Amino acid sequence: MQEVRIENWSIVSPSSFIMPELQSRVLQGKVFGHPRFNDNSPVSTSTIIEIDLEAGFIITRNTKYILGKIDNEYLNYCISANYKDLQLLKKYKEVKENV
Repeated sequence: MQEVRIENWSIVSPSSFIMPELQSRVLQGKVFGHPRFNDNSPVSTSTIIEIDLEAGFIITRNTKYILGKIDNEYLNYCISANYKDLQLLKKYKEVKENV
């Protein structure tokens, strides 16, 4: 499985016309080190399989995304919605230099 860094990321559902319990989630952001995209290219991933905010990654079908800085608009949305893992999301507010 390839590892790719993603910056300015958010987790979204690609369609609002599906019942919430059936919606899949994808990762959006700008990738770095991806074999098919130039650095800083905006992407929407395939369906998310695993999220581990404590360890700092999200896995899709073929790729492990290493989480960099979170998208500010997405973070503000999560704050206003009182997202359950808000404290974990806030750690991605600053750029992670060790990735």
